[in-house]
Amino acid sequence: MSNRPLIAREEQVVEDEVQNQLKRVYTPGTPITEPALFAGRHQLLETVRSTRSVGMNYVIQGPAGLGKTSFARQLFSGTRAFWHTASEDTDFVSIFLAMLLSIDGAVTEAETTKLKKAGVSVGSDAVGTKAEFGTELNVKHVQVAAQKLDLNFVLERVVRHEQKIGSIVIDEFQRIKDSKIHTQVVEVIKGLADRGSNVTVALVGITAQGEELVKDPEYPTYLGRHVTAIRLRPMTESEAIEIFQRRETFFNVAFPPELQQKISWMSCGYPYIVHKIALQSCMAWLVRSTAQIIGDLVVPWIRKYILRQKEIQTPDLKTLSVSIDRDDVISAVQMFVIEYEGNHPLAAESLQRLGQTEREQLLSGSVDGIKADDQYFPCYGRAKEYLKSSAVPT
Repeated sequence: MSNRPLIAREEQVVEDEVQNQLKRVYTPGTPITEPALFAGRHQLLETVRSTRSVGMNYVIQGPAGLGKTSFARQLFSGTRAFWHTASEDTDFVSIFLAMLLSIDGAVTEAETTKLKKAGVSVGSDAVGTKAEFGTELNVKHVQVAAQKLDLNFVLERVVRHEQKIGSIVIDEFQRIKDSKIHTQVVEVIKGLADRGSNVTVALVGITAQGEELVKDPEYPTYLGRHVTAIRLRPMTESEAIEIFQRRETFFNVAFPPELQQKISWMSCGYPYIVHKIALQSCMAWLVRSTAQIIGDLVVPWIRKYILRQKEIQTPDLKTLSVSIDRDDVISAVQMFVIEYEGNHPLAAESLQRLGQTEREQLLSGSVDGIKADDQYFPCYGRAKEYLKSSAVPT
């Protein structure tokens, strides 16, 4: 009797497991939480940490794909941080009610019952929220929860229990479109600062170049006094290359130095693009290496299975010694170009229209002067150039 169906099933198990492990090495779009895998930004991180002071809060902003959430995760790691990932439905209540309910003792049992009962909706009544701010802040009337989860209530409970929550981080803040909620959050920042609280509020979100994340008219007056704005810039080449170096050490997934430099160059300093091309390169490696992996792992197991000796061993990347070559990267860049052109149908035409000066800027690294509707357009242009220089039809 043939064992082919058995072999095919186990081959797929092994391939799926290796693929899942590779997806934990390079993670485009997923924040880095493990300090050992955090690459680049170390000097900025140390500077912010060393200059943090009571009453200072942070707005971490910049284009998508620069690693803002990863930076915030490192900055506030170990600080008893409460994290809220915003959505279009996020309001004052959904942020701060969940936080208060997570702090043991912050809300009594009776208050908890009342808040939970009414906390899912936002009331339409205007409620004053001045809260002893002194003379420099005008009384504002903002919509808050029907159960009167107002500013005073939040501030009083946070300050009283600040030893249990060191920071409040609101990620994806750009998803909150209602400017009234921006105003409420700014009032919380100002209120905590006025009370000398040690609790830090941090807002993290996507902004275009020159834009501000927080849409509140009084926010600019707090910059430098109660709020430090951190606008992340693209990584340097050495910072981007560190992404590869840390993963080679941690996972034994190796890219030759010249390929690290090429991917770093194509990424234009966006760690998201580094991870995206690197992960697809790993997947290309898996395609060409599957036969060898199967021969090393599955066939011996089949022999033992027939003799009823042992179960198959789960493969580990460190034992497989993943070694990426030029063809793997070319395959990955081809997929990146195809995907980009599918999402941006006029990309190829726009690239062809670039003048000589813009093309030189694109290839030299001075991409700021290139006008494009999409921030990754320079990455696409460099990817096309890489394929051209590698004599690959595009």
